[in-house]
Amino acid sequence: MKNIVFFVGNLNNSGGTERVSTDIANLLLENGYRITFINLWAGDTPFFPLDENIKVLSLNQTRESFKKTYFSNVLKLRKIIKECRFDILIDVESMLSLYSIPALINLKVRHVCWEHFNFKINLGKRTRDLSRQLAGIFVDDIITLTERDKHFWKKGLIWQRANIIAIPNPSTFKPQDLHPELNNKTFLAVGRLTYQKGFDLLLEAWKEALPVLTANGWKLRIVGDGEDKKNLLEFIQNNNLSSSVTIENSTDKIKDFYAKASFYVMSSRFEGFGLVLIEAQAFGLPIISFDCDVGPREILEEGKTGWLCKVGDYKCLANILFQAANMKKEKYDNMSMNAKEN
Repeated sequence: MKNIVFFVGNLNNSGGTERVSTDIANLLLENGYRITFINLWAGDTPFFPLDENIKVLSLNQTRESFKKTYFSNVLKLRKIIKECRFDILIDVESMLSLYSIPALINLKVRHVCWEHFNFKINLGKRTRDLSRQLAGIFVDDIITLTERDKHFWKKGLIWQRANIIAIPNPSTFKPQDLHPELNNKTFLAVGRLTYQKGFDLLLEAWKEALPVLTANGWKLRIVGDGEDKKNLLEFIQNNNLSSSVTIENSTDKIKDFYAKASFYVMSSRFEGFGLVLIEAQAFGLPIISFDCDVGPREILEEGKTGWLCKVGDYKCLANILFQAANMKKEKYDNMSMNAKEN
């Protein structure tokens, strides 16, 4: 029986990374593996359902300074690894390799780095660039979510020893028997309310198309929490969008929102994959998305399961929202069926 540990930032978070990690961990447990999660900080109350037989540990109870706690975290991680005798350690984010690489020195543990962003994006942290270069040399396997990001890794690494494999995220939902309806008149967007997800651009697009959309009773529902929430709510208020736009809190019952939507919209500036697109397709939702790196172009079929717009072009997004809202039922039903089959 293989003993696997997932090394994560914080399992309490409500993002796609945490959702996929918990789903895969639950599935591995069902198939006879021993599973543990080690959080860098907190994480004792996972946001998504986690089997009670999966052990959850934390190196720290609060988020501390990287510089102040780096060496102590490496030592704590190494101690747990030796005590638990793991066979495989999976970094659920490339930056965590900064801790796990030294913690695994001279230990016979297979080391996997699981990238959830893409190689081009460091989110303003040079340490993320460093961690990827080190992972390319010292880990055994690097998992990317798309072939395009695999290409970015191979091209960007100064020296590659690790085996790089592209494995898409699985959908957290099986294709549903539900049939979405145009009459729901709802555009849905899900994600953390951050710069990356581009909800500011989505609201600009909604404002642009507002007269036509609201005249026909269309609504926009955004589901998520994050540091941009206050600014987004202010934009909604200041631009008289309150009657047609709502922001709902993050939930582990996201299925209910997909089931009541007509279309899915993704306005991200960049992605590691775009799990929400796979989920939306499971519910038969046609998709409107920016053509960002990476994911949408590998998931959508232009004109068949959805539409792509140039990243940041909210006027294009507004135009597609208008087209979608005025789509004929027969065309909508065909696109919905294609989405489920994709």
